[in-house]
Formats: sequence, C-alpha cells, structure tokens
Amino acid sequence: MSKKNFLSALLIILIAVTFCGCKKGDKVMFLDPVFNKIEIENDIVYATAKNEEGKEEPLKLDIYQPLKDLSSTRPLIVWVHGGGFKEGDKKDKGMVQLCKAFAKRGYIAVSINYRLRKTPMIDIEDTIADAVADTVSALDYLKSNDSKYRINISQIIIGGSSAGGITALYAAYKENQFMNKIFAVINLWGALYDNSNITSRFPPTIIIHGTNDHIVPYQYSIELSDKLKMLGITYELHPIEDEGHAPWKYTDEIINWVSRFLFNLLD
Repeated sequence: MSKKNFLSALLIILIAVTFCGCKKGDKVMFLDPVFNKIEIENDIVYATAKNEEGKEEPLKLDIYQPLKDLSSTRPLIVWVHGGGFKEGDKKDKGMVQLCKAFAKRGYIAVSINYRLRKTPMIDIEDTIADAVADTVSALDYLKSNDSKYRINISQIIIGGSSAGGITALYAAYKENQFMNKIFAVINLWGALYDNSNITSRFPPTIIIHGTNDHIVPYQYSIELSDKLKMLGITYELHPIEDEGHAPWKYTDEIINWVSRFLFNLLD
C-alpha cells in the first residue's frame, strides 16, 4: 500500500472512530461530544397556565440542538430545574451545562420553566401536580413540533435535579401508566415519595444521588432502586459518597454516567 493510500485509509478509520455510535433505525446516537457547535432557541412559550395567584403565566423553554447534524430524527431530553419548587430557572448553570453537553452528543436538549410557588410545602401534592402538568405540556408542545426539530417521539427522555428530579419521576409515572411514552428517566437527587404504584411500565431510570443528602434523603433512591430491580426494570444507581444535596461539582462524571446509560439503552 502506498503512503498516500495508507494515510487515506487511516483518515477513514479515525473518522469512523470519532463518530462511533449505535444506530436505532436511521438515528445515530453518540456516546461522546462530536458536534463542536450548537444552536440555542430561547424563551419559546410552550403553554400558559394559572399560577397560585390565579393569573395566567406563560411557560417557556429553551431548545439546544447540534449544528450540521444530518440525522433525520434525534432523541429528546427534557430537563427540569431544581429549586424546591419555589425558585430556580431553566437557565441555571447546571441545566445549561447538561443541555450543551447532550446537544453536542446529538440530542435535542430542552430546559423548561414551570410554575413555582412562594410556599410550596403548604400543599406539596398540588405543587408537584402543577410541575408535572407543565412538564407534560412541554412534552406535548415538542411532540407537536417533532418534524420541525426532527424529534424521534419514541425516544423521549425526562431528566431533572432535586425538585426537577421529583417532577421527572412523577411525570414519567403519569405518562407511562397506560402506554410507554417516556423512553428513560434521569433522576439527579430527586425522589418518588411513594413508589408502591410503580408497575413494569415504568421506564429505564438512572439515579445519581449524594449519600449524605439531608434535603432529599438518599434512602429514597435506595428504595426506588430496589423497586425497579424487583420489577425487572433497567436502572443504574450512582451514589456519590459523603456528598450532600446537589453535588454539581461532579457534573463531568454525571454527564459520562448518563451518556453511557442512554447509549446502552439505544444499542
């Protein structure tokens, strides 16, 4: 083989390795970031809803997507921010980092706002119900625009941190009660406070949680993992030893854990 042909062959191999992924139909999923540039659309109104003051509140989302991606469809991750249901925003640093990281891996990544309350613990059940309803509205909006954003509606993932993790888990439970609408859940230090009604329809779930969390106790993640294991549902539990609530300093590790978990699901 000539030196020129050898270099050409080597280049082809390097390109193949760089873009190594698994195919689901005609969709290529990437394990590592391969898109250098992403496009962001901010403050898209996906719905309106009455807040605790009885006023109509516009609910907004931001969409992150890879540039120069020729795939016909892409999986969707909807991220829900934390903040105890009384604060937080779709542009919080952690949400932005996650959205950018997964857009660079070939996903459509979306960060949403939802209704918050000044005193959420007075009626935590209704507070969670509102957050879940808003998340479902965001999913409905995105599914109705699947062709615009090239979303594969059979590969919809919900993720969130803290209050957002709680919302993601309850939204997945609600959506998968009668049919499998949610492909996977990413729970970052959230909880499903009552998992007694979970059935085998619940989607594959990755759980990441500090073992010394005094806000959302780690025990909830152990109980959820045990339930998923009993039902034969694919799951991973990643304890972060001796860490408290919201250990964002482990963001790189979190991205790697989640990337591999989803990659294996789509293999």
